[in-house]
Amino acid sequence: MKTDPKRHESGTRPAASTLGARIRSARQRSGRTQAELAGLLGVPVDEIARVEAGESSPSREDVQRIAVALDTTVDQLAFAPSPIAVTKRGVG
Repeated sequence: MKTDPKRHESGTRPAASTLGARIRSARQRSGRTQAELAGLLGVPVDEIARVEAGESSPSREDVQRIAVALDTTVDQLAFAPSPIAVTKRGVG
């Protein structure tokens, strides 16, 4: 996977961070760790971490490989609504 030099002032690319969040969500739903996904793709674990953090933008081919590895579709990774944080409200 290649790192994209076009970054937002925060250090991440807005679209990349959204894609990264979707990849993280799909990976977690699949029950895989970053290390397991990296092994399936033949890339270093830190590359998966950078993609999920929005610090690296995977190529179209890499997104396809990630989708296959996570048993999802490119459309789900690229266009599904971004995952949101779910919190529990305290009782009392």
